[in-house]
Amino acid sequence: KEVETFGYLNMKIDTPKLPIKSVAVSSTYSSAVSAFAIDGKIDTGLFHSHCSTNKEWIRLYLSNNACIQAVRVYQSHLNSNKDRMDGAQISVVNSITGEKEKCGELQTTDILTVEGQTYTIPCDMKCGDAIELSVHKSGGCVHVKEMEVYGREDYSNLEFVLIDEDGKKVAPETGWGLLLYKGGTVCDDSFDNMAAHAICRQMGYSDYDKWMSGVGWTVQSQFDIRLDDVKCKNKKWEKCSFLESNSNGDCAHIEDVMLVCKPHQPGATIHVTTPYLTSAAK
Repeated sequence: KEVETFGYLNMKIDTPKLPIKSVAVSSTYSSAVSAFAIDGKIDTGLFHSHCSTNKEWIRLYLSNNACIQAVRVYQSHLNSNKDRMDGAQISVVNSITGEKEKCGELQTTDILTVEGQTYTIPCDMKCGDAIELSVHKSGGCVHVKEMEVYGREDYSNLEFVLIDEDGKKVAPETGWGLLLYKGGTVCDDSFDNMAAHAICRQMGYSDYDKWMSGVGWTVQSQFDIRLDDVKCKNKKWEKCSFLESNSNGDCAHIEDVMLVCKPHQPGATIHVTTPYLTSAAK
């Protein structure tokens, strides 16, 4: 029988699979190694031999800080071990501070297969540098054939950055980019040419080329609106006033600012790849 998918069967994942730097576990069966959980093969597995405690875990360390949309868990040999993974928690971890944010729990089903089941757990774009699966009950074990993490880079530590419609950083002079401020979008209320000047200069460029709003990229919904009512007296960012907030207030993502900065690299081409526009480039 084919592997069933439980948890969030119809969840749409629109972020890329993230690279895993390393993996750690609390303890493993002697014939298994932790790398089996991230080797890209669902025919190899990791499982614990000590199942009498309530502190079994596996932790995946990401290559970079990231905001996580979902974690997919391929469970091994479900027929004999279904109950041992029931209620296992998926959390996003900051390995420096030790802070954990819970995404959800695995809820095993009564449908038994030789292959085991697949669970997709949403994490609602919680950010950190590691993912942890932990079993918090007596007799619980980590029985995992593979784990996959989906999300995007965490931009909250950057003052300004431009990203493309896939959520990846772009050089400001190579084409339109969604403008982010400390990991959130910028609303076009009060935004004008002087604000575009100041922000491009703040990013190290001589000037702005174009800016616009009214663009619909799927990736915009993954961010809060972080900056509103930007007003600049001149081309220096320190002379600008603004409202900084984590809430969306009176703005919607259709008002997010898109920007191109100068100078362009020699031979670079501007690519406008927007699904729809409701206002012209300014």
